[in-house]
Amino acid sequence: MVLGLRWFGISVLALAAACGERAPQAAKPAQAATPAEWLAWTVADTGFGPITIGMTPEQANAAVGGSLTLPQGVADGCDYASPRGVDSLSFMIEQGKLVRIEVRRHDVRTVAGARVGETEARIQQLYPGRVRVSPHKYTDGHYLTVMPGDTTGHPYRLIFETDGAVVTKYRGGALPQVEYVEGCS
Repeated sequence: MVLGLRWFGISVLALAAACGERAPQAAKPAQAATPAEWLAWTVADTGFGPITIGMTPEQANAAVGGSLTLPQGVADGCDYASPRGVDSLSFMIEQGKLVRIEVRRHDVRTVAGARVGETEARIQQLYPGRVRVSPHKYTDGHYLTVMPGDTTGHPYRLIFETDGAVVTKYRGGALPQVEYVEGCS
């Protein structure tokens, strides 16, 4: 029986890894999330803490106890929401939905533990066999795109931008928005 349960647990982990990086469900704050709570959550290709890609800005704001600063009137355009009291972290909103998380801070990690400041080699270690390297559009660096184990029906990615040596910023979210080089520009 123990062997059967152990095999089941390993199978569930393998299935989760094949589908892409998923953030563990964080408890929804009853009141506004504090900066410490924001910094304790992790980024996945499908969300951040209690925020899930595809939510409306209002749903995301409710999930974090009203602690997002939301732009006004972006129903058909593109803009950003950001957590109050936490800089260098933002959420792209396009067509009324959250589509991308952008991180420029060293203390916000992915589910696998990647962060700004990691070496390119470390990203390769954290996501073995899943990193597609392409040249950066504006610098001598690279885009390190983390592909899910099974790309069929998984339209989400993590993309790390580097200066050729270390990660300078990263983003996670839905295709095609996660691949936009200039963001909302």
